[in-house]
Amino acid sequence: MKNTKYVTSCFAVLLLVLFACLFSSCTIRKLSEIESKASCSDDSGYDFSAWTKSGSSFNPKAYVEENWDSKIIPLFLENSIDAVTVISSLRLEGADTALATYGVEREDGSRMQGFKLTAVATVTEYDDSSRNGLIRIDFAPEDGVFDAILQVGPVIKQTAIRDTLECVGFTDAGNQMFFAELSDELNKMMRLKAIDPLDLTTITGKKIKFYGALKINEGDTDFSSIVITPVLIEILDDSQN
Repeated sequence: MKNTKYVTSCFAVLLLVLFACLFSSCTIRKLSEIESKASCSDDSGYDFSAWTKSGSSFNPKAYVEENWDSKIIPLFLENSIDAVTVISSLRLEGADTALATYGVEREDGSRMQGFKLTAVATVTEYDDSSRNGLIRIDFAPEDGVFDAILQVGPVIKQTAIRDTLECVGFTDAGNQMFFAELSDELNKMMRLKAIDPLDLTTITGKKIKFYGALKINEGDTDFSSIVITPVLIEILDDSQN
């Protein structure tokens, strides 16, 4: 009898909870719908998430091919900060201050651990002594000493491009494998679009304008040698600044 009363009481409580949900504004949503994230939607409602893109798994190669020219490069063209200003802030004020002031900002207002940069500079050296080819650049006023480095490959190190895109993140890729592949595909596309058209053997001494990504790793304090991953490099003629 005691057990019967207990079961009856539990059943009554369960019914009350059920009716409360049915006749209230209670809704059940996926976690992905609740979490706030930058989507970089355009006027058509398109966003970069894997969920809305295909309803299945994320395809890093297809994503980069579809969005490099139409979405990714415009983000750099519109949101890049003067490289000289950022590098000076890093060296004089430290990473925390520079990131708080100039770091890539997501649509929700939070700051990322990196920068989109642009500048005009003169190439002082093309170094192809390793597979991670580098061009060293001198900002105005030019003194013949390099101020920063652009990595041009063919091997491109780190994940700077991926990690300075304010609207695509780990949750969009879905898992660590796809997220790592996304960085590889971005670096490959950068090589194809920004580097392969250049004659690096004759670039020393030329003036260039570039757009690129700089990632700051946790604990970084030495900014004497800044390595930027370019996404766009334009060789300027004498009439251009």
